[in-house]
Amino acid sequence: MADLPNVPRDKYRANQNVPIVGQRLAAAIAFRGLSVRRTADLAEEKQQTIQRIAQGETKSCRHARRRKLAETLSVADEWLGGADVQPTEGLPEGRAWTGALGLPGVVDENLAMFLIGDDALPPTYQLHWSQLTERVLGAWQRDIDAGIEDAQTLAESFAGDAGGNADPSVAVSRLLQRALGAMWWRRRLLMPIQLPEVPPDLDQLSDEERGALALKNQQLVNAQAPGVSPGDLDEFARLMAEAFEVILGPWVEGRRELNYQAMFILLQWLRDGMLLDVPPGFPEQ
Repeated sequence: MADLPNVPRDKYRANQNVPIVGQRLAAAIAFRGLSVRRTADLAEEKQQTIQRIAQGETKSCRHARRRKLAETLSVADEWLGGADVQPTEGLPEGRAWTGALGLPGVVDENLAMFLIGDDALPPTYQLHWSQLTERVLGAWQRDIDAGIEDAQTLAESFAGDAGGNADPSVAVSRLLQRALGAMWWRRRLLMPIQLPEVPPDLDQLSDEERGALALKNQQLVNAQAPGVSPGDLDEFARLMAEAFEVILGPWVEGRRELNYQAMFILLQWLRDGMLLDVPPGFPEQ
């Protein structure tokens, strides 16, 4: 029997099939301002191959191909495969994507629970969040290294705010995620929805009657708070991220100083989710 060829381990891994999420690939291509054709040229792949992956027709590929696409689009290889990691280097190193949020899930206005680890946060949303966080944390660390006292004070103010994690960048990254969230702003700026009352004889209703009541109540809730589509979430996140880029750009680029006291107030409001001081004449929420 002939000896099997000695295949180097790295080459073997490169030839292994790995998952690749078409929705994330398509989002990364658009996020970088590229076309499928240009992406294929840069990655030295056939346009048809990239098109099939981006459209979700192909759900796996050689690891070498996914890694090349990740390098071309400047995103994490594992993120393209659907892993729960940051798409770029925006979040603190070593923190899982869901870990940075500090919550296992989010309840939206329609009282629907969804987990963060799957595709609940659309990929374009994730990319904008990660890029904004990367730039804010980078400029903030630059100021700390330069000995700016207010920058250090801000870090000390938010240390321990992320589920006991002493790294303030984790808490700030989570708050920036809130700032890009359409549903969060809706919950803060609109009055709470009116929940249906539970009938006193609920225990006496049959399963069929309970089902009909649940459907009716859900329709009442949905009428007050129509859901936000993934496309709308993406668009809102994009616009908010671009607004922050315009506002904070001179600071990020090192041409202006940041008003850290104002930043503290903004982050504190995002953290607490309410006005710090209720104006006279308004009842406290």
